[in-house]
Amino acid sequence: DCMDCYGCYRCEQCYECVQCVNIYNGVASKNCKNSSDIFFSENCEGCQNLIGCYGLRHQQYQIWNKKVSKEEFERVKKEIFSGHQSYQGFLRKSREFFLQFPHQALQMINTENCSGDYLLNSRNSSNCYFAENVEDCAYLWNAPQGSKDSMDSNYSPHTELVYQGMSPVNSYHTISSVFSW
Repeated sequence: DCMDCYGCYRCEQCYECVQCVNIYNGVASKNCKNSSDIFFSENCEGCQNLIGCYGLRHQQYQIWNKKVSKEEFERVKKEIFSGHQSYQGFLRKSREFFLQFPHQALQMINTENCSGDYLLNSRNSSNCYFAENVEDCAYLWNAPQGSKDSMDSNYSPHTELVYQGMSPVNSYHTISSVFSW
């Protein structure tokens, strides 16, 4: 039940979120993990009730990285969703706010001996991007839900022993396959 999201795993009721993991009720947030009720936030983990926050850990009721009361938070939240112009204004302001912070070069969570970016729970893989649960792989792009002993593939969920695949979903022991579902 997420909409207009990209690369989000185990998220619910999210809108316009990018590369988030285990988020409930997130809006226009990026690279956040294990949080709920986060709006226009980036690189936050284990948080609740955030608006326009960056880099926070285990915090709640914050706006622009400053502690606020529950009432103030609810007032600003209501203002954000009062109309399209207000929403776009908060989106623009949050992007400007984030520019003052250093940004992490790579997004890797629970990875071992890996290269690439946006990797989750992976090991012994090189040049893999936007992938989850990959093992002993190389040159993968967009591999959600796991891939093992595979190489040179694009969009390859639930694959094993795949070489040069273009969308080899649920494939095993295949070479040079295109849209093999």
